[in-house]
Amino acid sequence: MASADIAAEVMWALDAFGALITIGASWFSYSLWKYDREQEKKRRRKRKRRDAT
Repeated sequence: MASADIAAEVMWALDAFGALITIGASWFSYSLWKYDREQEKKRRRKRKRRDAT
């Protein structure tokens, strides 16, 4: 019975670890998307200025 308890604990720990990794990956992906969007805005602004002159 003790081995079943240990196995359950290990599975729970792996599950929690997987959830943390998933949340971390989602946050990282969102940060990259946000950064890329900001860069695109800056690029557009520079392009407009260059075209106006």
